[in-house]
Amino acid sequence: MSHATEMRQFEARVEQFLKKSDPIVAEEPANITALPEIEIENEAIETPKPVPQDNRPVSKPNQSQAKEMADPGLVQKYHDLKRDYEDVRFDLKKADRESREQVGEIRDLRKHNTELKETLRINGGLTEKQKDTQQLEKDQLNEQLEMVEGNCTFYRQQLHKQKILIESLTLQTREANEEKADAEASARRLARQNKELNENLTECKDDLLRLQPPSQMSDSELSEQYSNLHQQISKWVDDETEDSQFLEQRFENLSASNEPPELLRKCLTMDHFRLGKKYPQSQPLILRYIIQYYLDQHVFRDDILMFGLDSQFTAFLRGTEQGMRELEPRRDAVTIRHWRSETLRSLSQMVDFKEEQRAQAISSAKFLHAALSYFLPDTETRKDGWKDLLDHIIHPAIQVSSSMRMSTATYRTTSRMAGKHADQASTMYVHELQRCLMMDVASHKIIRPDSALKVAEDGRIGEQVLVLHPALIRTQREGGGTLVLCKPTMLVKLDEPMGRRNKSIRAIQSWFGGEGGE
Repeated sequence: MSHATEMRQFEARVEQFLKKSDPIVAEEPANITALPEIEIENEAIETPKPVPQDNRPVSKPNQSQAKEMADPGLVQKYHDLKRDYEDVRFDLKKADRESREQVGEIRDLRKHNTELKETLRINGGLTEKQKDTQQLEKDQLNEQLEMVEGNCTFYRQQLHKQKILIESLTLQTREANEEKADAEASARRLARQNKELNENLTECKDDLLRLQPPSQMSDSELSEQYSNLHQQISKWVDDETEDSQFLEQRFENLSASNEPPELLRKCLTMDHFRLGKKYPQSQPLILRYIIQYYLDQHVFRDDILMFGLDSQFTAFLRGTEQGMRELEPRRDAVTIRHWRSETLRSLSQMVDFKEEQRAQAISSAKFLHAALSYFLPDTETRKDGWKDLLDHIIHPAIQVSSSMRMSTATYRTTSRMAGKHADQASTMYVHELQRCLMMDVASHKIIRPDSALKVAEDGRIGEQVLVLHPALIRTQREGGGTLVLCKPTMLVKLDEPMGRRNKSIRAIQSWFGGEGGE
């Protein structure tokens, strides 16, 4: 039960009591003020007002009547009731204040409730939008799901097709492997046949190479080049040693304190120096010997495959030839010589090789000229003398050597006559006049077979001093020996001086063509 209801019940009881105890007071309670109206949740509390009975106006009793009517007990009761009424009114005001505070709180709650309802309404609107968005997303996801399901169905079909294709390919692969095995067997069979055919082809090529006419120069052309080289050496030496007195002086000045260049120390001995001092006319021959010695060591030596090739490439070609000898079928010497000839001939056409060959030729010309300069006068024209030596001696020597090496035949130069032992190398016999050219060191005359010579019992006529020009020989094939293309020229010291020849003998034309003199 609310407080207002209690107050109304209390006021009703008071009013009823007053009506029973004193009709006048009940009709007009003068000392009781009306209670104010209080709104609590739209409910009004009204103070009960005195209602006139029988529609008669309520008259105020006067003081005399009040006193007459006053009863001490009743007055005391009235005062008690008034005091209780004041207490109740105080409590009512207090309750009114609390009710007003509660009404304010209720108003705040209503306001907050209204705000919450508005917020809920707004949030409800956003939720609807979100629901629409979610529904849209859901529809999109459903579409994507349907698409994925369609793709899955498609890929299942493709997978099924791939499986069928794989099975087909597996079958084809198996068949292909069988065909491959058959093809490999056929390939091996064809490889064996190809090997046999290659062997036959190699034999045919070798036979054709053997049957081809030689593309190199003939023996006569090569011997002519070799003889021309000797003439070039003789001419160059004669031109450079016109001042014979300077040359004699240089030989006189040779001593331990004034050693000649390294090349001279290698090829000359004290016997050569004594020879030059004893026979001054032989000094130019010694220079020819020096030049020929250098050419033999650096151009015509047997282990030089071709002038200009380095040792590494030469070893490679030698190794290739050795490998050809060990091939199956075996290559004979003729086939290998043909291969070497073609290889060197092709190599000689390369620009790089030509440049390297020329560079080495220039280096050789400078080195040889520097060594010979010890015996030549020191003039301004001698500074570039190596160029004349390069053109007239080094280049012709390289040309002869290249022709020898590119030929299918085997050529070589030698200072020793064939069939002569090493311990007899310096001894000259009369029968050797048919195999070499001899020059007397004392008279510088050519010793001929018909010359007046003193011959010992064993056929000895003298001793070899110098080899001016080595012999050029060709090795015959299939053990046929050697063929002398150019005879060697030797300087010989006779045991006895030559005598005068008989006029009848002088008239005989020798194989020298009658050249020479007393």
